[in-house]
Amino acid sequence: MIDLHVHTDASADAQHSPAELFAMAQALGLRCLAFADHNTIAALPAGLRLARATGVEFIGAVELNTHLDGRELHLLGYGVDPAAPAVRAWFDEIDAMFRRQTERRVARFVELGFALTVDDVRRVAGSRLPTGSSFLDALAATPANREHPLLRPYLVGPKAANRYVNFYFEVMAGDGPANVGDESLPVRDAIARLRAVGAAPVAAHPRDLPEAEFRKLIDAGLLGVEAICSYHDAATAQRWRGLAARYGVLHTAGSDFHGVRTKAGVKLGDLPGAGYDLVERLREALDDLSTGNNP
Repeated sequence: MIDLHVHTDASADAQHSPAELFAMAQALGLRCLAFADHNTIAALPAGLRLARATGVEFIGAVELNTHLDGRELHLLGYGVDPAAPAVRAWFDEIDAMFRRQTERRVARFVELGFALTVDDVRRVAGSRLPTGSSFLDALAATPANREHPLLRPYLVGPKAANRYVNFYFEVMAGDGPANVGDESLPVRDAIARLRAVGAAPVAAHPRDLPEAEFRKLIDAGLLGVEAICSYHDAATAQRWRGLAARYGVLHTAGSDFHGVRTKAGVKLGDLPGAGYDLVERLREALDDLSTGNNP
């Protein structure tokens, strides 16, 4: 068993520490684990230490918020070295950019009629970069906001059962009213930067990404796609495995586990059809990047 897309509590919307996740992985018999937190590499040093202590194989990763021609895309980067000066400098830039985005999102919610300040969001997120869950919890903490027609469906009713995911994708992303535009990473630049630091760029949970856009990502240097994941049913996973084979790129498998608070239906390591051979192929791609034999 493997799981190549797991969030630690370094992501503001996830609940488990690195140590808790390794203990869970051991209990489940997972052979390989990858932390892929939102726009941060803060948990990777702990993951490397815990791998040595437990014997569970570990791959350092990250999940980046990017965009391609106006479409939001999540990009996984595997093999990130948190000790490399170039990596640390880049993630300092990323941190500053997404903190500016927080200020813009707060201003947009105020325009939409909510009572919200940057400090409200920071109180929820703590020192971490805010995520959609940070905004939802900050908004809901003010009683006057709870009856707002944009927020109420995520507090009561069918959408509340998966409130954080629904709120993010319906209100803050895509055509949602609180989407503040393209202050995220241009995906072509992010792919190039990942490859430059020896990391393998992989498209996360692509779902209904058009094939033409997938080809654009491959042309930009994408090395793989997360075919097996909690967002895909068996038919969708099979389609993406087929597309990966057609275009000669990797396919990977990750649950996008956050813990039951954010994604109650997503279980660590619950990835039918995901064998250790996926890790071996990913390791081969990383070796090629490190030796300059770029795939």
